[in-house]
Amino acid sequence: MGTLGGICSLNISIDKASNKKPPSFWTNQSLLALWTGQGLSSIGTGIYQAGLAWEVVHITGSTLAMGSILIASTMPVIVFSLWGGALGDRIPKRRILIFIDFFRWVVSMIWAFTLFGRDPSVGELYVFSIFLGFTQAFFKPAYSALIPDLIEKKQISRAVGINQLIMRSADILGPSLGGVLIAYTSFGMVVMVNALTFSLAYGLNFLLPNLFPQKTEKGSPLRHIRSGIRYFIQEPAVFWSVILITFANLSAVTIQVNLPQFIQIDLNWTPQTYGIVISCYGLGTTVAFLFLSVFSLKKRRGMLYLITLFTGGTMFLFFPLVHFSWQLGGLLFIMGVVFGLTGAISITLTQELTQQAYRSRVMGIVTVSGALMPLGYGLWGALGDYLHNTVVFLAAGSFICLVALIGGKTPLRKTN
Repeated sequence: MGTLGGICSLNISIDKASNKKPPSFWTNQSLLALWTGQGLSSIGTGIYQAGLAWEVVHITGSTLAMGSILIASTMPVIVFSLWGGALGDRIPKRRILIFIDFFRWVVSMIWAFTLFGRDPSVGELYVFSIFLGFTQAFFKPAYSALIPDLIEKKQISRAVGINQLIMRSADILGPSLGGVLIAYTSFGMVVMVNALTFSLAYGLNFLLPNLFPQKTEKGSPLRHIRSGIRYFIQEPAVFWSVILITFANLSAVTIQVNLPQFIQIDLNWTPQTYGIVISCYGLGTTVAFLFLSVFSLKKRRGMLYLITLFTGGTMFLFFPLVHFSWQLGGLLFIMGVVFGLTGAISITLTQELTQQAYRSRVMGIVTVSGALMPLGYGLWGALGDYLHNTVVFLAAGSFICLVALIGGKTPLRKTN
């Protein structure tokens, strides 16, 4: 998502780190603090995103409006994530996390108080979406790069699974709670709850060690960004896993853009049903990451990446046949499982193969690639206003399958 101080601040240099074996995941105080704080924050984010999607459809009735608001939230990520990654390789990542969570907490709380008794204007939704995108541009590269700093390299694979398991468990709770809150309270309460989770994450960040980065080449931030891009291109497994998933995400965003209208208008389901059905995707990813937290994948990871990506694309092709909530929930559950495996493999390869001195910059590039989804938001949002949603889902699924087939011709196919 300068240091403010803290009773557990540790001035530790990576270059002078001890050879002592780090504690296990469940006795690693720093790792537990990080996962707990950001897990709670992810629940708040899930609550907010579910409430936001319902509120936009309620106010405007337009998928194009939903898509444009999502674009507004991701444009700052595209613009500033490379700078955020460069910053994360120059100063302790703990400082970045503390400042960003504090900033999000205060601004969200102020906005929440102004919303009680009224609906937000469309303009307010745009402004707050831009604000959250800006903070994410600096927070995400630092957070993603910090986890490997707290553990040994051989622990990364399972750590990715556990980290994603925690975050995706929040995806189950978040949308469900968001559906209930928006149905029985107000959008202002949704924003208030989200702000409270930011405050909890902020407090737990003070338990993180103040790890100073390895010395990097001298020069301006722009020079550091360029060197990070060169390094990224020279790592084929990392490069192709990121490129392919970027293009697939351009179609997978129909879940965010078109599915709310499909459920609310085409299927005429309630907010509670919407929240529960959407949470099935999070449940599927939770199952995938639970598996990965126990079993480390070490062979044929590139091929598994491509197979799961293709399988997820085919699930979209069954959306037009949906009549009951359990059918859509089942499809979303399967998509969650296979897309969860795809994403976890990509993250694992990136964290394992990237040198520590470049890790935040590479994670900045990964963040930018994910933020390119506004292209998908705009495309599928506009199509959803002119075409039936079932046609949109068929086109999106077909494109994802095509991306997976193209990936079979790249070096990723032979990556272990």
